Amino acid sequence: MKAEDILRIQKLAARIRTMSVISQEGKLHELGQDDILELLEMQQEQASEIERMANRALKSITAR
Repeated sequence: MKAEDILRIQKLAARIRTMSVISQEGKLHELGQDDILELLEMQQEQASEIERMANRALKSITAR
């Protein structure tokens, strides 16, 4: 796995953590429905990206 991939994973994890904190602190109710849906969509996209990166890394390891 390349260093840039690892840095991207760290950035995605930080974003997901930030969104989770917003939800846990009760600020989620201050957002409109469209904003909440956008947050959830962003989390899903970021999780998918992490999964793709992990799958690529696993393939490169098993291909060796």
